[in-house]
Amino acid sequence: MIIILNNKNTFLYEDYTKYLENLSTLNTNHTLILCPSYPYLSIRHNHNFFIGSQDVSAYDNFTVTGEITARQLKSLDVSYAIVGHCERRKINHEDSLIINKKILNLLAQDIIPILCIGENQNEYENKLTTDVITTQIKEALINLRPEEKEKVIIAYEPVWAVETNTIPDCAYIQSQINLIKNVLPNNQCIYGGGLNIDNYLPVANLANLDGLFLGKAGNDTEILTKIINNLSQKSLD
Repeated sequence: MIIILNNKNTFLYEDYTKYLENLSTLNTNHTLILCPSYPYLSIRHNHNFFIGSQDVSAYDNFTVTGEITARQLKSLDVSYAIVGHCERRKINHEDSLIINKKILNLLAQDIIPILCIGENQNEYENKLTTDVITTQIKEALINLRPEEKEKVIIAYEPVWAVETNTIPDCAYIQSQINLIKNVLPNNQCIYGGGLNIDNYLPVANLANLDGLFLGKAGNDTEILTKIINNLSQKSLD
């Protein structure tokens, strides 16, 4: 199972180094992908997890102050990168054209994109989730060859659940996972948004789900250890 740890902008430097110490003691066969803040990407990391970036520039062929290019990420041994997170869509007004450029830049450097998709509260209440998800996938992956599309990890995150302790019921999540798999049968699909120590396990048991996208729950190594140990035990049962 894939477990993505999106640190967001949570840690100060001293907190992050302590977090790394604790993280390095984890022993698991699951694929851990750590996505720290930009300043911490260059820190030497333990090899029991992969390093991912929380974003990447859409501009790779000319200089833009403050941007981090896919080529720079590659030089730091970054293997994955998040694109299209709902916070960037909302706060930075990123549209599908920008997200598509980011995906193309990442693939050109053999970095695996983690594409976040999901409906907001209004779309959820008006039963528009299917249309939203289908459109977001189609527009973000436009002009990609089939073999390129298959490399993209799809992270379903209902926007209204992000930064909460609330998740949709499992039947609802399962229906969206099935939808994504129908559109992209060969892609890995993970779930994020509202996951915590009390609700993650039923989600992890859903059919066709390849992993979990953790925010706050992944920033607490005690909680993360419990989650990983329980998932590892589940895989042995």
